[in-house]
Amino acid sequence: MAEPVLREATVSDATAIGALHVASWRVAYAGDVPPDVLSGLSMLDSARRWEEILGAAERKGTVVVLEADGWLGGFAGFGPAGDASGGQLYALYVDPERWGRGWGGLLLGEAVRHLSAAGHREAMLWVLDTNTRARGFYESAGWKPDGATKTEEMHGVALPVVGYRRPLP
Repeated sequence: MAEPVLREATVSDATAIGALHVASWRVAYAGDVPPDVLSGLSMLDSARRWEEILGAAERKGTVVVLEADGWLGGFAGFGPAGDASGGQLYALYVDPERWGRGWGGLLLGEAVRHLSAAGHREAMLWVLDTNTRARGFYESAGWKPDGATKTEEMHGVALPVVGYRRPLP
């Protein structure tokens, strides 16, 4: 297998990102999100949404993808935080069949580099409070819970999330 390559996402990646996003949700949030919601997620709807995001003339942030052997294995979205407090990691997903290969760390590192290069001094993210796998991943990369909590509406379900922060180099 060739070394993974990181690059900025294009509109032509929308279908692959949409499929990976739905597949990741179905595995990562099993037990935390009602099964009927997970089974009802549409790869086509997700791809359309990513096409809108990636095709927007004025995009709020950046999306990078990880490719391995011509195949999309993960993506991360990041940019300015909504409260202007620094940078924010909006999304980070890796194909669940490829978890444990270090690809999440590569994507996270790329997001941190971009946010730092953009002049942000710290970064934040929100993670589902019951997603112990993701929380452990972020904590092992130097992110710390900041005490912030909120409820986000995702696919018709109210989900409690917690905030994490880390200083940027």
